[in-house]
Amino acid sequence: IDKNSLIEKLQTLPEGKEIYDTDEAIYVVYPDYMFEIDLENGDVKYPVVEIVDDTTPGEITKNEDGTTRQGTKDDPYLIESIEDLVAFSNNINNKAYYSGKYIKLVKTLDFKLPFSYVNSKVSEKTNRIIEEDEEGTEILTFLTTGTGFNPIGNQNAAFYGNFDGNGKEIRNIYINRPEEDYVGLFGCTSTKTIEKLGISGNIVGNKYVGGIAGTGLGTIRLCYNNCYIKGYDNVGGIVGYQYSQSTTELCYNKRKIEGIINTGGLIGRNNGGILRYSFNIATIEVNSGGGIVGDCTGEENKNLYNIGNVKGKDLVGGIAGEGSGIYINLYNKGMVEATSRAGGIIGKNITINADLTMSSCFYQKGTATGAVNGVDIEGQAESKEESEMPEVIEVVQSKITIDEQEIDVWKEDENNINNGYPILYWQ
Repeated sequence: IDKNSLIEKLQTLPEGKEIYDTDEAIYVVYPDYMFEIDLENGDVKYPVVEIVDDTTPGEITKNEDGTTRQGTKDDPYLIESIEDLVAFSNNINNKAYYSGKYIKLVKTLDFKLPFSYVNSKVSEKTNRIIEEDEEGTEILTFLTTGTGFNPIGNQNAAFYGNFDGNGKEIRNIYINRPEEDYVGLFGCTSTKTIEKLGISGNIVGNKYVGGIAGTGLGTIRLCYNNCYIKGYDNVGGIVGYQYSQSTTELCYNKRKIEGIINTGGLIGRNNGGILRYSFNIATIEVNSGGGIVGDCTGEENKNLYNIGNVKGKDLVGGIAGEGSGIYINLYNKGMVEATSRAGGIIGKNITINADLTMSSCFYQKGTATGAVNGVDIEGQAESKEESEMPEVIEVVQSKITIDEQEIDVWKEDENNINNGYPILYWQ
């Protein structure tokens, strides 16, 4: 869509409107209603971003009447505006932790749209929301320029609670901290669960960089990344570094990821954790890394697929750049380009064929020179001509139990939201 021409035409609409341009959509706002135009396909729809009506901006524990929420699953603390998100970040980084508490995102918020804010000011020095008569910067300007949003949690003060994205999105987040580590919406987590959350925008950091979290200890599930992400080491679309006894599942990445080492579409480095039921469709550009995970000693890696191209120099794979552990039901159709040690599934088995279990792993012939360490493993990880490749959904399909009912993890892309490739049951 020619955005400039579109905006020009929208100016001819009746007076009383405000027009807002973001990376994903254009919003036309009148006093009593608004609509959104998707810049990818031109669809006009009622927007998922609502005008906030937060009467307690910057205070996530209080109700409108002044009573205190309990932070339990049934009475969670609420994120109702971007001011709340900033305050939440400040509280965690000041070692509030919220250990065992539940936090819930009430609305989809967009960093570029003024109606996602209550229009506060922020102190340049302390990052805190300030009174109108204090010296500071308008919050929208503060969060979309300079270093942008300050990640929730760091190496000295992780988030220990549970975050329910509630099926909402955080759009157009802007984090520009190329010299800093632990960068993402969450910088450092030690949670039970982060779930049901989508994120878009631009995130730049140094080490431990991810769309949802820079480092993850716990479970991240039912999430997706649509942020452009760039970093040096341990860089991933969902999480930069995943610890053992942690799980990433039912997630996907749809935006370009750039890193130097240990970089992947979903996880930068999976250090003994579980990664399953997830996919990547975006280009991954690295020195070393993979379409799904950069470096992986995962306890379990299963039912994953990649169709994004992976471009690198050494230790580059359609699924993993380096890997050991268990690999089951994997599918790669993305091109794997590298100077050396490239694999359709794994660029290099870390321990050279020791501690590696594989079954039902396929990559399309011509996308790489071999499955693992440059060679196929017959009956375990091998190439197929395009005409002989099994259907993706046949390889990755699995069952899970939701509310005591067994369902398929994957479903056919009947509405072509993923170019015909399988989508997760919740999409």
